[in-house]
Amino acid sequence: MADKKPVPQFVTPYKYAQLCGVSYTAIYGRIERGLIELSEETSMDGTVKRLIDTIKFPPTKLNDYPIEYKGRSKPKNN
Repeated sequence: MADKKPVPQFVTPYKYAQLCGVSYTAIYGRIERGLIELSEETSMDGTVKRLIDTIKFPPTKLNDYPIEYKGRSKPKNN
């Protein structure tokens, strides 16, 4: 068996989505609902980066439930 690669402590939401196996919009949805917290880090050039702490929120396989569309209902003939 191959060993898993170590995960860095802080990753971008896009990389976190790749690690969890869902789309980045699903991760941003969880961030907006407060299920995942972002930490803001200032880099050497002064820009602020929004990163996810993988120790506090370990990347696991997440279920990305799509909105269920049932289609138009057909009229019933009696």
